[in-house]
Amino acid sequence: MANRKIDMCEYKNVVQRLRYGESNRQIARETQLGRHKIKAIRAASLKNGWLMAGVDLPCDEKLSQLIKKSGNLQQTSKASLFDEEIKDWLSQGATAQRIYERLCFLTLTSQQYSKFRQI
Repeated sequence: MANRKIDMCEYKNVVQRLRYGESNRQIARETQLGRHKIKAIRAASLKNGWLMAGVDLPCDEKLSQLIKKSGNLQQTSKASLFDEEIKDWLSQGATAQRIYERLCFLTLTSQQYSKFRQI
């Protein structure tokens, strides 16, 4: 289900279910959304007051802003800090193993060669 496009009506459905007091796990079981996504929607709903009785459901515009903000939270590689150096080394003909060794020397020790090689 990763990288699946989620419609606005699904987000509104989750907010409505959260209002009814359903748990994250229960919503995840009955929808195709993951618990982490539902947790993020719950946090945003609490922050914006959407779970309070008598408050209207958020409009599509507000929900789309929430989605755009949460989309930027993807994990980035530690190697991205060294993009310029990596480009220079590649232009000089360095191998992935050699670049990895140089990055380890520059304190990028937690990366594993097999994962780095996929860059």
